Amino acid sequence: MKTKAYPPILAACAVLGAPASAGASTLEVFTVSGQITFGPTSISSTLSGTFEYNGGVFSNFDITATRINGSGGTELFDVNNNSSNSTINALSSSHPGDFLTLLPATTLNLIAPGGSTTFSGTGAVLLALNPGATAESAAGSLTASAVPLPASLPLFAGGLGAMALLRWLRKRAA
Repeated sequence: MKTKAYPPILAACAVLGAPASAGASTLEVFTVSGQITFGPTSISSTLSGTFEYNGGVFSNFDITATRINGSGGTELFDVNNNSSNSTINALSSSHPGDFLTLLPATTLNLIAPGGSTTFSGTGAVLLALNPGATAESAAGSLTASAVPLPASLPLFAGGLGAMALLRWLRKRAA
């Protein structure tokens, strides 16, 4: 029994495997990490976590601050608060009014996939831990690395297309 299903499958795989247009925005996952020192008693805090950025649209904030206020506890900043490509601002869902603001050395639009930027110096990180409290200025260094999400669908489709082509060629030769 002859089938003509393979050429359409190969054409679909070629379309799915083609790179996106140059003007398309890329969803990037930024990893935030660093040590900061703030407050009059020089409390040390560690920041770690991620957020997603898609050409001006921010989502999936998951940034944890440890040892805040010297209590040894942690706080999760997981709500976007009008972030821009030059200011990342996240709110805590567990403590309304608490916020974390990161001011990168450059705008996020200028970071190539796999690149990074640094948050450093007094005023680069603002952390307010109580509703109505004045933000504390922090000194330290933070790095945000842009990591593009893997293009698994085109790779998978290309692999299926290659296997289909080999099978079709093998049947044709037999």
